[in-house]
Amino acid sequence: TDLEVSGWIPYWREREGTRDARNHLKELDEINPFAYAVKQDGTLNDLMQINKSPWTKLIKEARKNKVRVVPTVMWSDSLNIDRVLRDNKLRATHIKSIVDAVKKGKFDGIDIDYEGKIAESKIPFSLFLVELKVALGSKHLSCTIEARTPPESLYSTARDIQYVNDFAIIGQVCDRVKIMAYDQQRADIK
Repeated sequence: TDLEVSGWIPYWREREGTRDARNHLKELDEINPFAYAVKQDGTLNDLMQINKSPWTKLIKEARKNKVRVVPTVMWSDSLNIDRVLRDNKLRATHIKSIVDAVKKGKFDGIDIDYEGKIAESKIPFSLFLVELKVALGSKHLSCTIEARTPPESLYSTARDIQYVNDFAIIGQVCDRVKIMAYDQQRADIK
C-alpha cells in the first residue's frame, strides 16, 4: 500500500502520452508532464502549452481521479544551471517563475529535474531547493536526480567523485526523491 506510481508525459509526444495517461489514471498516484524548460534569465518556458488541449483534458481528468498533477521542470544546460543558481537575483527570479507557474496552473507541486549539473553547483543547487521549498509552502516538491556515477565513469571503477547532489539536503526538503537509475545497469558493479 506504500507503493506510489507516477508517470512522466513528454510534451513532444503529447497526443499519445496524454491518451495513455488518461487510460491509466486509476493506476496512477501522480502525473508529471514534461512541461517546462528554463530560459537564459531563469524564467520558465511553457513547452507543453498548459492552457491548451490535450493537457487541459488530462489535468481535469487527473483531478477528478484524485491524481496529483506535478509538472516537471527539465533543465540540462550545465553552465546555465550553475550561472542562474549562483546569482541571487537570477535564482530568485527562477524560483518566482516556478511558484507562479504552480499557482497559475493550480498544480499540486513541481518536479525538479536538473541534469548534468557540475560539481561546483552542489551548494547553489541545495540553496535553490531550500528556497524553493519555502516559497512553495504546502505544495509538493519532487526532486528527480541523477544516479551517483558520472557518465565518464560508466563501466569503470570510479574514485574520488565529487557529488553534485547533496543527499542530506535533498532528503530534508524534497517530498519525493526519484533517482534516474535507468542508465546505471552494471556501472556500479565494480
